Amino acid sequence: MPKFWLTLVLFLSLAIHSTAQNKRLSTLTKACKNLDSALIEVAEDRLQSLLHPKLSLGHSNGLIENKSELLQHLRDGYLNYDKIEGLDTPVVFFYKKLATVRRDINVKGELQKTTFDVKLRVMETWLWQNAAWRLVNRQSTKIN
Repeated sequence: MPKFWLTLVLFLSLAIHSTAQNKRLSTLTKACKNLDSALIEVAEDRLQSLLHPKLSLGHSNGLIENKSELLQHLRDGYLNYDKIEGLDTPVVFFYKKLATVRRDINVKGELQKTTFDVKLRVMETWLWQNAAWRLVNRQSTKIN
């Protein structure tokens, strides 16, 4: 009889852990999609809650922005996103309250009134803070 209970407890523990992991993945995936749409819409209220105060965002052209610079560039039209589209299934790794997301995206927009249409490989670090995922850093590079 003890083997049965041990097996049951082990099974339930695995099921609970799996459910928790799926929930974390689901909320992180939603945060990534929410970030993309907030950048396109210049939804500053959503960006404020999605972006960590110490954000470091590295663009494929070498431009590096902190949170206030990114928001200002979006606000004044220096940077404008028309489309951000996922090209693959993101690769996600969780470690305690951190998560890394590696994903390929197609991005269309304007930088200083010059249009761009690029495929990017993006590496993001997200922090679980105050019951929400917040982007801490992001680095992108062009891909073919």
